Amino acid sequence: MPIEPWVHRDVAGPRTHALVIGVSRYDNLPLEPDHANKKTLGMTQVKTPAMSALKMAEWLRDDYNPPKAPLANLWLLLSPSVDEVNSAGSMGATAAEVEKPTKANVEDVLDQWRTACIQNPDDVAVMYVAGHGAQHSTGGSVLILQDFDPNDNPLLKCAMDVGAVRR
Repeated sequence: MPIEPWVHRDVAGPRTHALVIGVSRYDNLPLEPDHANKKTLGMTQVKTPAMSALKMAEWLRDDYNPPKAPLANLWLLLSPSVDEVNSAGSMGATAAEVEKPTKANVEDVLDQWRTACIQNPDDVAVMYVAGHGAQHSTGGSVLILQDFDPNDNPLLKCAMDVGAVRR
């Protein structure tokens, strides 16, 4: 079943379609650096990317309103840290109502977002991602997703290739 947009508005003419992803909590990363485990690439749980993504999504929802392409759709995927849920009033409730940024969920939402973006050549596409990332030697970058597993082969099986999405 497709993941519903967090915000959907009926808009005529050119529209903006936004995708916002924030990953602070990872299923398979330690709280503290584990230098003995080279597979984690030194990555640990992080404290603020999901809050950053939520603030961006709230800004898009509440304040972004260009007259030539108003916001029509906003997909939001969040995996907040315990600190973010405990310290932020709306984070816990919002995180409970949206899907998690797992590989399967991101692939589903990317398909929907791309389909929406190509409906009108004057539409605007916005993508905001926050979390652990990595850069390829070829210049591309990836966002590490919630279900990243340092034991996976290939290692970046649960990552989103940001450059490929842009292309």
